[in-house]
Amino acid sequence: MLEHESKARLAGAGVRVPRGAVATTPEQAGSAAPALGHEVFVKALVPANRRSKNNGVIGPIGPDGVARAAHELLDSRILGHRCRSVYVEEAVAVAGELYAAFSWGPRGPRVTASGAGGVDIESSGDALVHLDLEGSADLSRGRAERLWRRALGDSRVPTALVDMTVSAAGAFFHDALLVELNPLARFADGSFTAVGALIEMDGNALFRHPELRWRPDGLSQREAVVAEADRRLPGASVRYVELAGDTGLLVGGGGAGLYQHDLLVQAGVRPANHSDLGAGVSAEKLDVLIEAVLGHPNLSRLLVSFNILQLAPCDLIMERLLVGLDRMGDRDGPIPVVVRLEGLNADRARRLAAGCAGLRYLPSGASLGEAVDTLVRISR
Repeated sequence: MLEHESKARLAGAGVRVPRGAVATTPEQAGSAAPALGHEVFVKALVPANRRSKNNGVIGPIGPDGVARAAHELLDSRILGHRCRSVYVEEAVAVAGELYAAFSWGPRGPRVTASGAGGVDIESSGDALVHLDLEGSADLSRGRAERLWRRALGDSRVPTALVDMTVSAAGAFFHDALLVELNPLARFADGSFTAVGALIEMDGNALFRHPELRWRPDGLSQREAVVAEADRRLPGASVRYVELAGDTGLLVGGGGAGLYQHDLLVQAGVRPANHSDLGAGVSAEKLDVLIEAVLGHPNLSRLLVSFNILQLAPCDLIMERLLVGLDRMGDRDGPIPVVVRLEGLNADRARRLAAGCAGLRYLPSGASLGEAVDTLVRISR
């Protein structure tokens, strides 16, 4: 989630956060700054951590410099993501920095705390204190207090710190994979605020959170179309990762698909994509994936290969592939297509493929390596 989204979610759970405003233009950023105090930070809103170490945070600065700072960040690339909006946030006078995070460890949910927070928390080492929650769906005040006693080395733990930790646990146990408060700022009056906040949600639970707007950040156009269809449509998952080569891959996920990918690379062939689809995939999702694979502008050959253990619906794959090839047209002539389908209804798939120009359907029992060798041979 972007920082302002994470902080809004935490604030809804009872965690105190600084005031801030989202801006998509330098003018909006400049207009928002005066209401936020004498000094502010301007932060790039991209789905990545460690922005302050990668030129993604500017400040503290006065309101007069905010528009200029926003102009510098907007449309730049921060940690591989294009910055399309910024967060203008009040600068607060911090008396000390702590760290708190909720994540999933080997035995289940875990909370981590440290008396030293900030951008260099990874180097804290022994300063980090962990508490396994052992499947509990909440964090009691007593356990939170004992955690901070260990982290601070002090038997007097502020009530406000315990309250904030329990509130953050509530946000974590509402379908998050990670909730991180860093730095967790301590003020001179004994209050605490999550100056830095990061939440990663469980993608498989997003159907329970229609309020979260899905974004195709960092994806190509075809990757975004497949990802959106996978999120929107029911049924087994489909995935598409675009590469710079010219050999399309319509393969199942797991080791078999990755193995063939590696065999192609070893043979000097550059894949144009990698794909993945689950057992029981729907025709509609399959159409979207095939259109993405065939729509790659560099595509000059295609490998279609599934193992029997992947429970692939062979006839459905072949049916939708033929529709996709027909829709795509010949371009500069039929592209070479090598097909190795082992699985459900493989005999019907073979009958469907009969007579298709440019399609080489391998006999039953052909190995993964034979499929790759055939594609390389006929391409040359």
